[in-house]
Amino acid sequence: MRLVALVSFVMLWPWPTALAQSPIAPAEPPPLHLADAVAWAREHHPALASGSARIAAAQQAPEMARSLMPPMLDATIWQWPVTSINPADANMYMFMIEQELPGRGKRQLRAATAAREVGRMTADAAVREQAVVSGIRQAYAALRATLLEIGATRDAAAAARDLIHATEASYASGNGMQSSVVRAALAETALTERLAMLDADAEMRRLALNGAMGREPTTPIGALDADPPVPFVPTLAALLEEAAAVHPELGAARAEVATSDAALEAARAEGKPDWVIQGGYMLMPGEAGAWTARVGLTWPTAPWAKKRLSAASREAEARILAAQADLEAARLQIARMVGESRASLVGALARLAILRDTMRPQSEHLLEATRLAFAAGRIPLSEVLDAQKMQLQTEVDIARTTGDADIAWAALEAAVGSDLRPAFPIASPPNGGKE
Repeated sequence: MRLVALVSFVMLWPWPTALAQSPIAPAEPPPLHLADAVAWAREHHPALASGSARIAAAQQAPEMARSLMPPMLDATIWQWPVTSINPADANMYMFMIEQELPGRGKRQLRAATAAREVGRMTADAAVREQAVVSGIRQAYAALRATLLEIGATRDAAAAARDLIHATEASYASGNGMQSSVVRAALAETALTERLAMLDADAEMRRLALNGAMGREPTTPIGALDADPPVPFVPTLAALLEEAAAVHPELGAARAEVATSDAALEAARAEGKPDWVIQGGYMLMPGEAGAWTARVGLTWPTAPWAKKRLSAASREAEARILAAQADLEAARLQIARMVGESRASLVGALARLAILRDTMRPQSEHLLEATRLAFAAGRIPLSEVLDAQKMQLQTEVDIARTTGDADIAWAALEAAVGSDLRPAFPIASPPNGGKE
């Protein structure tokens, strides 16, 4: 009796409500919009910060090139007898200041070359920024595609479970076969396996998106933008024109050509002589002092120095040719990438149109027709299962192809080197984007 009373006391004791409550579910991370992801990376990505610091350092070079070298001060004592430690016994003291003066126009040309180098580094930073932005867009599209396919697969798995219940009920009533129940269960198991693979793929893509943004891999990512694939593909000519105007790699190649041109002008200016001026005061103990002055200039065209100038000019000319060749190679490579990316996008949109406009209505009609035929007793349940499986697979294929089109659009933007939505307002042409 005492034991029963003790158990009742323990069960009825008002324990703290904190222990009685279930653990609080973690808060859902805020949505991550694509524009916000790009803006965050531009502000915080380490690779972009290092590029900005290098540009700030290079911007000091033109001012240094325009400035003169520091003057040299020197003092000389002449004929100090070795038998005396008194400086007053020296014969003469000389105090001099010397300044080097580059030839006419050399400082301006060197400053112009340094300024072109700043422009080249700025263009390189734009290339680095575009690479980061393109990586974010592609990682974002890849994650969104996987999540879209996960949603469609989960819907298909739920429908497959309902189908299992229907086949079990039909088998229990004596109207179905056990093989139909097994086939429905196998279909649901295959979808469950696919979901596990997609969940792992989504986690990998979340890590890739955080890495593209320059964030910690464990940073949570909330809901993504639900932008549909773009129904309009600009013409190849328009895309190539846009790439030629804005692609950062072409801008960097043009900046390299400009830098090489400035370096050639500076190399040719080295044939002008440099000047050296010197002035000072000469003091002789016991006698009147005197001022001294000296003027000197270099002889760049001396036979033993002229070859150096000629080699420097030839080097600069060769660098110009190399930069021009790099520009043309970059143009051709970008044109090829734009063409391939556009073709991939057109193909993905064509497949998506077939799935949406043809396969989906046909699979829905087939499923409805088989259900009616089965209800009338004209066909076995297995044909209904096949029609249901085809309809579910069509929906999954639509989600997967929608993601493929999203990824292809991001790849096209990376190939062109800019965000194409502001450049080409979305408006579907009658021919569906085909040239």
